[in-house]
Amino acid sequence: MSSGKITERDADLITNFVLENGSGCSPGRKYKMTHTLVSARQFVPAYENLTLSDLLEGIDSIKTDKKPDGSDLFTRNTQIDYIRAVKRFVLWLVDEGIIDIPEKKIRSTVKTPAYRSTKTNEEMLTEEEIRNMLEECTNARDRLLFPCSMKVLSGWVKLQI
Repeated sequence: MSSGKITERDADLITNFVLENGSGCSPGRKYKMTHTLVSARQFVPAYENLTLSDLLEGIDSIKTDKKPDGSDLFTRNTQIDYIRAVKRFVLWLVDEGIIDIPEKKIRSTVKTPAYRSTKTNEEMLTEEEIRNMLEECTNARDRLLFPCSMKVLSGWVKLQI
C-alpha cells in the first residue's frame, strides 16, 4: 500500500481472499497469490470498482504489454498465472457480492490458456546425448537410476533404452 500499487480496500480484499482460499497452502503459495494479485492491480482499476470491460482490458494488457526493449513484459507462463489468479479472485469478488459482473460473462470471456512447454527443441537432449550418458553409467545402480532421473528431468519423456 505504501508504494501506491493498491488501495487499503484492495489490501483488505486480497487478504480476505488469501485467508479463505489459501487454507492448506504453504506460506510460499500464499505469498505468490498475494504478490500476483498486488502486481496484477497495475492493469486494472481498484478491485471493488472493477467492470467487465476493465477486466478484459487488463487481461489484454497482461498479454500484450512490453518492456522498454520491446520484449514481452511477462513470459507466457507468467501471463497464464496472472490471468488465472485474477479470474479466480474476480469470481470470488462476485461471489462475495463486492462487484456486480455476471459470473457467466467472466467464465465465458476470460479464457485461461493451458501451459506450454518452456523448453525449445534446441534445449532438449538428443537421443544420442542420452545414449552417451547411459554408456557412462558403469555400475548397475547408475544404470538403474539413470532412466528414473531422465524421466524427472525431461518432463516424463518416454525413453526407449
